[in-house]
Amino acid sequence: MRKYLKTTAISYGGMFIIYLLLLGATTCSNAPTTSFEQLSRNDFELVVGEFEGVNDIIDNYSFGLLNLKNTDTPHKKRLSAFLDSVLYDGLTIDEYLKREILTAADMEHEDYQDLMNKWYINGKYLCIERSYYGCAMNCSGRTPLYVIDTHLLKRLTLDDIFINPNSQKFEKLVMRHIEHDGEHDDGSYDGSYDGSYDESYDESGDESGDERESIGEFEKSLKDRNYEISYESEGIGFHWNKYVSWPGFDIVIPRSKIEPYMTPAGKESSMLDGVVWDSLFNDSITRHYEHTKLPPLRDFFENMLEMAKDGSLYDCGYGKYGEHTGRYKTYLRIYPLSDANLVMYNDMGYYLEQAKAYDAAIFVLSAVVEKYPQRVVAHLNLADAYWGDNKNEDAKKHYEEYVRLMKSQDKDMSKIPQRVYDRIKQTAPATGG
Repeated sequence: MRKYLKTTAISYGGMFIIYLLLLGATTCSNAPTTSFEQLSRNDFELVVGEFEGVNDIIDNYSFGLLNLKNTDTPHKKRLSAFLDSVLYDGLTIDEYLKREILTAADMEHEDYQDLMNKWYINGKYLCIERSYYGCAMNCSGRTPLYVIDTHLLKRLTLDDIFINPNSQKFEKLVMRHIEHDGEHDDGSYDGSYDGSYDESYDESGDESGDERESIGEFEKSLKDRNYEISYESEGIGFHWNKYVSWPGFDIVIPRSKIEPYMTPAGKESSMLDGVVWDSLFNDSITRHYEHTKLPPLRDFFENMLEMAKDGSLYDCGYGKYGEHTGRYKTYLRIYPLSDANLVMYNDMGYYLEQAKAYDAAIFVLSAVVEKYPQRVVAHLNLADAYWGDNKNEDAKKHYEEYVRLMKSQDKDMSKIPQRVYDRIKQTAPATGG
């Protein structure tokens, strides 16, 4: 009997296990699978155009930006959102261009360009070369490469493209080409680089202190990843735009020499055989953006009020409202202070001060009190901006002028905030809580 029960238990146990396996297989077969569409050039468009006559400083802002125009599947929608996050700070391309109109006045450079000069789709890899010219923040001539895995929704880093780019062999390979400035396309060298500062650039054995310092800077740039790469038909290009003695320095390492140091993803994404780099202004895939100018002052101001209400005034992305004064210089030049816009400029300065955008607030309010020195509230707003910027002596002068004008114009003195009296007495920034 016991033997029968034991056998029966084993039999039922085996059947239960089989049932679980079948259930799991059924569940797995019903589970949604992730499918990746094969993308082609026809899925993308280049949006090109220019902002003409933005102001009397910027003569022309031209752009050519890549956009995924076809988002008819869930994966393409996710890819589109990912590309927006990588290329356009999370904005759609149209939102990005509208923001660029607003921030164009900050740049104060002629012929600013933001161009995706070359791009191609190779299997699952989307490769984009983007060039900035004449823009603010010292990025003139900067050309980053975007290598994007459209399946994993990931932008490849140097660590994804190279196998341990901090390895000594990799550094030696790059340094050899730096020494010889890429003059040996066949990979032959006049000497070898062993990682020491005594290695000479030429056969004389002499090396100046500046050259040794440059070697050290290039070595540091390799360790810190302070360089950019490009995919060239003859190999991998390396570009240094800063952190070294020779900004704008370029070398190209032949593919046969660099491939042993590349990952499978790096090799696959950089294969250019049979792949065509699409140039800018290819009419078959280009959408032209409407030419536009700097928004009128009232539109700009009303947009500022909206952001002041929702608390996003100072946190509106690149070219924050309070980060530069260039925009306000431009508006004051195009729309000079007058009785018609005095209140608008005063309120603009107030909202900037409230957003802790002190530099811009001080610039706008200083212009107001210079032309309208009897404008009482402008002195209060300007004093608050100076105080917030820890310029207490300047703040004190305008607090005192505010009180004087309140008296001379027979204003209600009880409306003077207590902080005004407190700060007039205080000569140094308050410390502690």
